[in-house]
Parts: sequence; structure tokens; C-alpha cells
Amino acid sequence: SLNIEIIRCLPAMRCLGRPILVGISRKSFIGEITGKDVKERLWGSLAATSISVFLGAHGIRTHDPEETRDCVKVSEEISRGYRSIKSEIDGHEISLIEIALGDHVKYILNFIGVDEEGIEIMSRKAKPIGIFIDRLSTPEALICKQEILSLGGDAGINKGCIDFETSETGVLLIGSFSQLKLFSEKLKRQGMKLRELGKIMEGFLNGEIGKKEWR
Repeated sequence: SLNIEIIRCLPAMRCLGRPILVGISRKSFIGEITGKDVKERLWGSLAATSISVFLGAHGIRTHDPEETRDCVKVSEEISRGYRSIKSEIDGHEISLIEIALGDHVKYILNFIGVDEEGIEIMSRKAKPIGIFIDRLSTPEALICKQEILSLGGDAGINKGCIDFETSETGVLLIGSFSQLKLFSEKLKRQGMKLRELGKIMEGFLNGEIGKKEWR
């Protein structure tokens, strides 16, 4: 159903840079899945709520606040939360949002028997991370795409950037921790705005700046 697809797309919705409020308590799609009427949909509602929080929902509207409160606390702790930062470069506000793209490599490395230090190093190399930048000029975005591609990563930009049909675009940088770290170093050798962005990204990736989003 449409409701299920919306929940699945919650990580992508975080790129909007606005709080995401989810109201799925006892909804009809839960009844369709469980075969229960409205009064018997508590457990299905809690399951859907847990998944929504795990995928990045900031707030939950519910008919059952007491039961949902514990559910949200546990889901938030398991997901570890996401980080975001707003900063200003050259008089323009810019946002960076962390998007988790996968986090299973540590368990495989541990199963193989890799030591703890090796697991940490290799998981950072293998784990894809998404950094969403809400606004760059088209030339800046094209430079970012070229630089991250040279490191084996990639960047999603507006298709209108290729022939300069658009003057600004959001940018989704995709790469391992190591690739994004090298990318931030390369940006620091660019012009003023990209140089500042490189410094912000470096601090963001190192965990020195950026806050855990409110839920």
C-alpha cells in the first residue's frame, strides 16, 4: 500500500531538512495486514512505529502514548540516531545530513575473526555513507561530483546541472568513510566556499561537529 511505501522512504525524506511526523496508529493498512479491527491494532501499530523511528521519523502521533513511549525509546537507541548540521558559508546557509546506507559489515568481519582494530578500520572503508548537502551552485556541484568520482565514490546532482539549466542543486555524496574523508581533504584545496565546506565535512565525519537529531 501507499502507506507502507511512505514508511520505506522515510530515510530519503530526511533530505527535506524538516522534522518528520508519522501518524500511523491503528491505521487501516495495519488492519489489512493483521486482519484486526481498530481496537485490536495496538501491537501492529507499535511494530510500525518502531520501524518508522528506526528509519528516521522525528515524531510520532499515537492513540497509545504509554505503550508507544517505551517502543520509541528502544527503537531510537537501536538506530543510534542520525546527525545533522546547519552552517553558513559565504553568507549562505548550508545543511549536511547523515544518511545511513548500510551497517552489517562489522558482523561479517567479526564472524571471520578479524581483530577489533581491523574491524573498525575496514568497516569504515566498506560502509557506504550518504552525506546530503541541501544547496550548492551548479559549478560547485559538478566539481564535487568529479572529485568524489575520482576517489571511487559518487554524487547525485540535479540532471539540469549537466547543461547548466539549473543554477543550484542539492547533492548526495555516496562513499565509504575513507573516500569521504579524502574528498573533504580535496575540497580544502578548492576555492573559498568549497574549502569551507571541506573543513565542515571533515569535522562532521570526525564527529567533532553536528548534533543528533531530535526525536
